[in-house]
Amino acid sequence: MPVKSFRDQVIDVAISIENTLLTYYGAKGLGIATRLSTAKQPINSELKRSIKKIGAVRNKLTHVENFKYERDQDEFLKECIWARDALKLAGESLEQNEHPINIPSPAKISAGFFAALDRVISLNNSILSLPKDDNVTN
Repeated sequence: MPVKSFRDQVIDVAISIENTLLTYYGAKGLGIATRLSTAKQPINSELKRSIKKIGAVRNKLTHVENFKYERDQDEFLKECIWARDALKLAGESLEQNEHPINIPSPAKISAGFFAALDRVISLNNSILSLPKDDNVTN
């Protein structure tokens, strides 16, 4: 399967965000901005800013002939994916009557965090792969 273009990836994420706003946040209307402003559940301000930016870029990509996103496309796509996933995860927690989950944006997460997370996952996988001792009682 061919790799999707930047334009197609942004549009796909925007559609997913719009659907999440409808599904989990009780939003109404068309488009990200309208749905964001009509959401009946709280959304943190950093996430709102990212979603508004995604909507603005998506609109330019679809309505402005020959529009080229001049900034770092990979960084923007990371922000898009973070916003999509953070919004959905927070929405799912709301649906389960839990407090909304706030996930730090990629800009706030250091490389050291990811290195530490990799070590924890590796350690966890090592523990899970240890042979079980049938003589141990719980």
